[in-house]
Amino acid sequence: MKNKLNRIKVLQKKRLKLTRRRKSYLKNRNRKINLIKKSVVVKQRKINKFKRHDISVPPDFSLITNREPILRFFNQVKGLDYTEYTNIFFDFTNVVNISHGAITILLSICGWLADRNLKVFTNSPYAADSKKFFHESGFLNYFQLKYGINNIISDNAILQKGSKETEAELTSIHIRKAMKTVWGISYRNTKLQGMLIEMMANAINHAYNNNEKGWYFALHHLPNEHIVRFCFVDNGKGIINSLKSKLQRKLIMILSGESEGDMLIKAFDGQYGSSTQLTFRGRGLPLIKKNQTENVINNLKVISNNVFLDFATGEVTKLHEHFEGTFYYWELDENCKLWPLK
Repeated sequence: MKNKLNRIKVLQKKRLKLTRRRKSYLKNRNRKINLIKKSVVVKQRKINKFKRHDISVPPDFSLITNREPILRFFNQVKGLDYTEYTNIFFDFTNVVNISHGAITILLSICGWLADRNLKVFTNSPYAADSKKFFHESGFLNYFQLKYGINNIISDNAILQKGSKETEAELTSIHIRKAMKTVWGISYRNTKLQGMLIEMMANAINHAYNNNEKGWYFALHHLPNEHIVRFCFVDNGKGIINSLKSKLQRKLIMILSGESEGDMLIKAFDGQYGSSTQLTFRGRGLPLIKKNQTENVINNLKVISNNVFLDFATGEVTKLHEHFEGTFYYWELDENCKLWPLK
């Protein structure tokens, strides 16, 4: 009798143990099934979600003739809440005036949007002159659209690189083409080349956080006038904000009553050195100013944060609209010094 009771107890324990294991197994299996279902739902939601946001580009899309409204437009574009959108469409339909400076900054913003996993699309202006400029600029080369086949082959270009790269060889090729447009000679220009490398290095060292796209460099040839227009842009922190990030400099600015315009001028005079603490950096901004002073380039203009600085006229303007980055514009023409031939 005792043995029988013991066997019954052993069997009951085994059944209880099996029941617990069964419950644990079912619980884990159900959890895995729920996780799989949840991930499938999320993937389906991502696949099915498609919402496009259309942005109309201003008719006068030029930093030369319409500076403050264009800067306001750029700020509005970057300030939008893009969490509900998958695609952004820039509508150029009504654009009647366009400059390569504005279009290069817009391309940098397109890169900024792409960093946020947004797909960017565009179309062409209706106005004939604007449409021709648009298709010659090289802007459409960055869009996988049918418009890409309509890019007109020319020496005009917009170059874009990542946040860790300078591009000496490619920029050298484009500088030689610029020299040929102005003087009819395909020749190197070491002063201009050095200036561009410094701009790229400044953008890499100061402008960007990790995994964000880097500098944009554009050229527009006017062969009949023997002029090449250049611009260089990054949409990083900007020169003034980079300087203000140093607490000591910010304190000096407050105590001395120094304006942002004064700060930018002093930066190009080389009075602040380099925030990277590298002995060979800090020379970039003074080198850019020196090229304007020595007539290597003409008509140098800079927009950084809330200041517009025109080196040709000496104009320093505080902007109502901030530009979070740095924008350079200059020209190469027959009045420039033919370096190094003369």
